[in-house]
Amino acid sequence: MVAFYPYFVSCSDSATLHDVVVCVYFRVGRVSAHINHIREVAGVDHVGIGAGYDGINITPLGLEDVSRYPYLLAELLGTGRWTQSDLHKLIGRNLIRVFHEVQQIPSYDNITHPRMREEYPLHPEIG
Repeated sequence: MVAFYPYFVSCSDSATLHDVVVCVYFRVGRVSAHINHIREVAGVDHVGIGAGYDGINITPLGLEDVSRYPYLLAELLGTGRWTQSDLHKLIGRNLIRVFHEVQQIPSYDNITHPRMREEYPLHPEIG
């Protein structure tokens, strides 16, 4: 999930004053580039938007809240690298697919095969 916190998107581990100024004023294009990088590394089926607005104190210019998502999607679509189907995956279909896949995993209490219990042991503190 791609967070929009400027320091996660564009700054290094040891920020300089220049980094701080640049991060505060970066725009939708930086988030778009970040999403494209994740797509290149992980693939379109493994990227999603998780802006994290409830946990950040600054946002990119142009992405101040979710009502601005259409600008980000237009930017991505305009690159020619994203199709409508790709954007649907980005904004939720990938996450829904993962939720469905996780639901297919049986709960630990329902695992009866001894080998499965050996491969997936409970942490000693859990019991």
